[in-house]
Amino acid sequence: MLQRTHESAQWYGKTSLAKAILHDEAIVHVVQDNRFFVSVEDVIDIESAAKRLAEQLGVGETSDPQSAAISALQTLSRSLLVIDNLETLWFSNNAAAQKDAERFLQRLADVSSLTLIVTSRGSVTPSGIEWTNDQSAELQAISLNAARETYEQIAGRPSLATELEALDQLLTGVDCMPLAVTLLAQLTHQKNSPSQLLQRWHHSKTAFILNHALITF
Repeated sequence: MLQRTHESAQWYGKTSLAKAILHDEAIVHVVQDNRFFVSVEDVIDIESAAKRLAEQLGVGETSDPQSAAISALQTLSRSLLVIDNLETLWFSNNAAAQKDAERFLQRLADVSSLTLIVTSRGSVTPSGIEWTNDQSAELQAISLNAARETYEQIAGRPSLATELEALDQLLTGVDCMPLAVTLLAQLTHQKNSPSQLLQRWHHSKTAFILNHALITF
């Protein structure tokens, strides 16, 4: 369970980390194409989320998308599912919606061949599930080497030593937080060199990143 508490630092990117796991080479080798990502950020109930999952699994129209999705997952030898932004349902004022979401997660957790990742703000986990981490799995900064690797996977490795030095200063400046690293790499894709980004960083800190990138928490 990947969580971001309300007290966490600005750059804790639970969605970015979950997506990185989903596309990790080692994960892809194990589960192949059986990787699924369902955001519940804009849904009103878990039934809508189950319908999205069922569609990704190739299930046609059905009156019971939850059971249909479970049945489809049970046919797969190994699979990985990310349920993103659970807080939309989990911390709503609708107790029934919260309970329904919990029941569906419990059913998903019972699929032995499925690895389930749930991202959410807050520190309260759905009950009835034996999570790998029983405590809040708050996201932490990554190492500088890992931050470089994340950046280079998106934007490529800078060819000049001066640009490599500027990149390290940038990554250190954002505390090697995964989401910030991802956004910096995306800005480089917009024809900004690390040294150019570093100049803007010295001038306005995180503001220039926020003004030029779409952030999804």
